[in-house]
Amino acid sequence: MMNWRVSAFWQAVIIIVFAWAIFNWAFPPFMPRSLMITYMIITILGVTLYFSSEDRRWTEFKTPIIATLRDDNKQVLRWALLLFIPLLLGYTAYNAVKPSFETPMELRQVHPAPPASIQVYDKSYDLATLENPLRLEILDQLNSDPESAWETYKETVRAGSEVYYQNCFYCHGDMLGGKGHFAKGFNPLPTNFQDVGTIAQLQESFLFWRITTGGPGLPTGGMPWNSAMPVWHEMLNEEEVWQVITFLYDYVEQVPRMWDQAISKSVTGMKDMITSQRAKMSSEEIYRFRCAVCHGEDGAGDGPAAEFLYPRPRDFTQGLMKFKTAAGGLPPRDEDLFSIIKFGLTGTSMPGWSSVLTDTQIKGLIPVMKRLDISYTWAPLDAADEAFDDEGHYLKSDFRVITDQEPTGGQISYSPESVSRGKEVFEENCKKCHGAEGRGDLTSGEFLDDDWGYRTWPRDLTEPWTWRITEAQAGNDERSRDETIRNIYTRLSVGIPGTPMPSHRSVSEEEEDSITLEDRWHVANYVWSLRTNASAPGKSTVIEGVEVANGLPDDVEDAAWNQAPAVTFRLVPNIIKEERLFTPLNDAITVRALYNDEEIAFLLEVNDPTESIPGGPVIKYFPDGDDQTMFADAFAIQFPKQNSYSTAPVEKPLYRHGDPEHPTTIWYWNAGSVEPPIEPRAVLLDASGPDNKLVVRDSGNDLVAQGQWQDGRWRVLMKRPRSNSDGSLDLSFPEGQFIPVSFANWEGNNGEIGSKHTLTTWYWLLLPPDTNNTLVYGAPFGTIMVTFLAGILLVRNQRQKHRSTTNGVGSV
Repeated sequence: MMNWRVSAFWQAVIIIVFAWAIFNWAFPPFMPRSLMITYMIITILGVTLYFSSEDRRWTEFKTPIIATLRDDNKQVLRWALLLFIPLLLGYTAYNAVKPSFETPMELRQVHPAPPASIQVYDKSYDLATLENPLRLEILDQLNSDPESAWETYKETVRAGSEVYYQNCFYCHGDMLGGKGHFAKGFNPLPTNFQDVGTIAQLQESFLFWRITTGGPGLPTGGMPWNSAMPVWHEMLNEEEVWQVITFLYDYVEQVPRMWDQAISKSVTGMKDMITSQRAKMSSEEIYRFRCAVCHGEDGAGDGPAAEFLYPRPRDFTQGLMKFKTAAGGLPPRDEDLFSIIKFGLTGTSMPGWSSVLTDTQIKGLIPVMKRLDISYTWAPLDAADEAFDDEGHYLKSDFRVITDQEPTGGQISYSPESVSRGKEVFEENCKKCHGAEGRGDLTSGEFLDDDWGYRTWPRDLTEPWTWRITEAQAGNDERSRDETIRNIYTRLSVGIPGTPMPSHRSVSEEEEDSITLEDRWHVANYVWSLRTNASAPGKSTVIEGVEVANGLPDDVEDAAWNQAPAVTFRLVPNIIKEERLFTPLNDAITVRALYNDEEIAFLLEVNDPTESIPGGPVIKYFPDGDDQTMFADAFAIQFPKQNSYSTAPVEKPLYRHGDPEHPTTIWYWNAGSVEPPIEPRAVLLDASGPDNKLVVRDSGNDLVAQGQWQDGRWRVLMKRPRSNSDGSLDLSFPEGQFIPVSFANWEGNNGEIGSKHTLTTWYWLLLPPDTNNTLVYGAPFGTIMVTFLAGILLVRNQRQKHRSTTNGVGSV
């Protein structure tokens, strides 16, 4: 039997390649390039020292190297290495000397050490001895009156559930997994309570500290400047905090860390009973436990969280489901309902439940939803009157199962000709709601509401990341494109029931289609094409400014803006401080930056369905008798003061208005008003914390700004000198440094004013330094030449030694 063995040389090669793979793929984005080079040098030195530490191993290691340098039959390999190695080292040298734009490393303590005590609710709490008083009360009852104890426990959890779903789930999510519908706009992401490495490892006093003091209560190692965690003792009372803590542990079926073994045993026993009961839950019980908080106990879309959500949770009592593939006016297929429950609806509070519910459990929820209907949608067409209760619920289980699917045959291939035709049809039929550019700017001026009387807005077709269910799951290849186009076609054909989005094909042979089958395919292709100019959020955290030789633009339409790369960030509502915003309309802001020696300018772009200027034409969007107040649209950019941040180590102000030790400067632009007449204005504001009033700068206001709203998009220019001499400590925007920057937007037509607005967390601005081309290109060239010549000399030396011992001759 052959004893196969890897030689010492190839062992070394494998170790070095494996180390490179680990450093390159296992650690990003935490591994800076300079650190990776250092680690690779250490690895190579370590491997060399190991193999040279023993003569036999060192000889075995050197043998193939020396053979390559000397042997005549390895001439081709020798020349290949003489070319490849210098080029590789030259490339490494280039990467080492070229300007590095890697963002500063931000290492965060996930569970920082808590303080010994905290001061909230006008009293001091010793965190080392603090216990959940509600839990202790329940445990006391458990010994004397178990039935009452369980009722008290259930009521505490129910109350905590309401607190959570009215305040917390926007970030931490329906399933407490840190995936709320605003979560993607935060960095770091909200805590995943389902992870056994989070609250299961913590005492309840730790959670009490984190909840009551929020992000500002974190030590520096916890990066308080990026935390979106509100200071909840300002909005919740002490009992509500303990109720929500009890709810968190109950929902994820975990036990807090406790030092008293007897108490821990009792709590664990309660948890085991709860886990056992939930494993046996019926479909109706699953609905009440997982779904009722939004959709309501009776399915009317009126759960405790409903009023804080846009769009509102679905009302199951009317049998109207927005998204379906069933043909014509038929109710949705069971496959439609299953897909929505399993995968959720993008851009809404409806999550995908596949991570906590099995397919069998999801299928079991479908008849529960149908039983909540009181509109006779799901009952057999020949059902007798006695099969319904007084409210109209069908009492039997033989619900209708829809099998007819909207046909999608005859798909027209995506092409410029089809897109052109689709645009013509779109402008004739869709423009009045979706706008000339597809941004949902409602050019008809109508007030749109759904079948329940709630105001609704047309979909922004240029932002596919907000599409509820139409976007294909797979990716951006041609197959996914065609699947998405088929989904768009289906939406056009069957409409979105319960909303102003109509069906564009007839449901009877006597009627004509409002848009022909062929034209619906053309429109679907055109709608897909609208994404081509969109910049999806989340692709970068850095705004890279572009230097221009001449003056900076004075207009948002200036072609110079095309030089600057566009970066899009998610806008999330301010849910940190009162007054909070829960139902934003604008969800993303795109930013570009240009600069020269004297000034810096930013172009902000936000898709906004209305130009909100009090007294302006947008007032027609409000029906008679609507008491909502119109406010002006506005934008802001925030920077830290000169001494308010550092990048090594990273330290920034709190991202909403900083703090007294880390003040910020805010560039603010407001669209003004027609009635009363107020011109658009640009002002500089000084901020020193969310609890302190913003200070309008009386002098030194050198901010220049202008805005333009057109076809559902605001474009706002803000420009200012890079240096200042007014003693304000504003940034001078040095080149080659990463500068924290954040943004805010007010949608006046959505009632946004003051603290009610959308905003971003901190991102980075970088003005690239001038490149030293002599160094950037000279160092790699020099490395290549020196290495190549050294290789030639090494080969000659080795071959001369070889000839002197063998009297042979040969070329390099």
